[in-house]
Amino acid sequence: MSHLGHVQPVVRLSMLLQEAVNEELGKDHERYTRKLPLDSVIRPQYRGELKRKLTNLCGFLREVVFRAQIFVNGYIISSAGQEITAYVYTQSFWYSVCQVILDKKVSNKNSNMPSDLLGYWAQFRATYPSVIFSSQGFSGYSDALSAACKTLATCYTNNIVETFENRVVQYSIRKLKAAVPELPNGRIKDFAREYIYERVCGGDPLWPGAVPLVSTHITGAVNSLCEELSSVIPVPATAEIMSASPGRFVPALRYILSIYDEEYKNSKGSDDEELPRRFSLSPMPSTKWRFATINAKALSCLTESTSEGDFEQNSALFHTVFDFTKLGYRSVEELKNSSVDRGVIFTNQLLSHGFAVDFQFARKSVKKERATVDTELTATDFTEEEITDCFQPCAVDPGRSQVFTAAYGCGNSPHEIRRCSTREYYTYTGSPLRQKVIQAEKKKACIEAIETDLETGKTQSLEVYDTYVRCTFQHMDALFAFYGPTKAEAQFRDYQGRQRAPEEMVNILTNGGKKIQQKPS
Repeated sequence: MSHLGHVQPVVRLSMLLQEAVNEELGKDHERYTRKLPLDSVIRPQYRGELKRKLTNLCGFLREVVFRAQIFVNGYIISSAGQEITAYVYTQSFWYSVCQVILDKKVSNKNSNMPSDLLGYWAQFRATYPSVIFSSQGFSGYSDALSAACKTLATCYTNNIVETFENRVVQYSIRKLKAAVPELPNGRIKDFAREYIYERVCGGDPLWPGAVPLVSTHITGAVNSLCEELSSVIPVPATAEIMSASPGRFVPALRYILSIYDEEYKNSKGSDDEELPRRFSLSPMPSTKWRFATINAKALSCLTESTSEGDFEQNSALFHTVFDFTKLGYRSVEELKNSSVDRGVIFTNQLLSHGFAVDFQFARKSVKKERATVDTELTATDFTEEEITDCFQPCAVDPGRSQVFTAAYGCGNSPHEIRRCSTREYYTYTGSPLRQKVIQAEKKKACIEAIETDLETGKTQSLEVYDTYVRCTFQHMDALFAFYGPTKAEAQFRDYQGRQRAPEEMVNILTNGGKKIQQKPS
C-alpha cells in the first residue's frame, strides 16, 4: 500500500441534511432519538433481507474499525514523546486509515497526513498481517463507514479533552501523598485541583487557605511538582485549545503513564501495594457488536431502491421501508409536514445494530421563560395547617447502600419511610440477571479465560502494546463470534432497563411505587 491520503468524504448528503434542518427549524434546534425494536417498525416486505444486510454491515464496520483503532493506537504510542498532529483527530484521517485497512489505495493525498505514518504502517502490516480485512463481497458501505469515522474522530478528541484534567490531578494527588504524607487527603485534593493544575495549565491558582505559605516542606514539594508538570504540559491548557489540537497534550499523558508503567514494572505483586490506575492514551477498540448509521443513500443501497436525493423524497424512502405509526406519523404527508405541524423534523437518518433502531429527529429549542421571580421561602412562612393541607413535606437523603431514603410527614406524628436500595435499583434495570447469563456463556465458550489473560493495552510501552496486539489478533475471531449479532438484544434490554429504573425511582419517591411500604414504627 503506497498511498495514505485525504478521504473523499461522503459529506455532501450530511451538509444538505444540515441545511434542510436549519431551513425548517432554524439554527437553534436540538436533536433527539426514538429507540424501538427493529421488528416493530420495519415493513414485512423488507424484514428478512434488510435485517440480513444490516447485520452484515454492522459486522463489517466492527471488523474495519477495530483494526483501524489497533493500528492508530500503536502509531500514537510509537511517536515517543512527540506531539500528535491534529489531523489524526479528524474524520478524514480515519477514513483514509480504514481504506488502508481494506487494502485499498486512497488516491487523494493530504499534506497534513503524518509523514512517518506510512513507515509505521509498512512495519505493522508486515508484523500483523491480520490487520488487513478484505472488503470482497461488501458494497454500499461508504456512508456508514464515513459516519463511523466521524464518531471515531470525536471519541479520540474527547478522550483528551474530557479526561486530561482528572489524569493530571490524580497524578498530582499521588505524588503529593508520597512527598507530604502528613497532609490530610482532603487538603491534598485541594492542592492538586485548585493550585497545581491551575498553575501548570495557565489558570488562576488558589493556595489552600488552611495551609500557611511559610511551610517550606509543603511549599517545596508543591513547587517541585509544578516544575515537573510544567515541563511537559503546554500552556494554556484550556478545553478550547485541547479540542483544536488534542495531540499537543499526548506527550504529557505519556509522561504520566510512563511513571505508572515503571511502578507496575517494579512492583512485587503484593496485594498491600497501592498501584496507580493506568489509562490508555487513546480509546481502546471494542469487540462488542456495534451500530451502523444509515442515511438515505445507505438505505437505498441496502434496499436496492432509488432516491433523487431531495429531502422530502428521502423521507418518503424511509417511510416506504419503515412504519412510522408507532412514532406518531400515520402517513408520509404527516412525516414531511411535521416541521410545520409539530416543530419536529425527521433527519432521514437512523442507527441500527439489527435488533433495535434509533430514529434521529430534530426539534426547535424552546426557551423557557421564568414564570416566577426568585423568592426565598422557608417553613416559617407557612402555617402548620397550610403545610398539612397543601404540601407533602419530605426529607430525602442518599446513602451508600440506598439510592435514597425519604421520610414523609411533619410534626411529632409517625413518619412514612420510603427507600430503595442500590441492589433494588439494578434489579429494576434487569442487568444482574442478564450479566449472570452472559457470564455463564463466557465460561462455557472460554471467553472469560481469554479476557482475563489478555495483556493490557493501557500503556505507553510499545513492547507491552505489541504483546497486547499479538494476543488480541490471536483471539479476535473467538471474541467477535461471542459478541456477535445475538448480543444485540441484550444491549437493547440494557437500554430499556436504564430507562425504566429511574422512572421507578421517581414513582417510589412520589407515589410509593409497587413496593410494600414500610409501616412507621
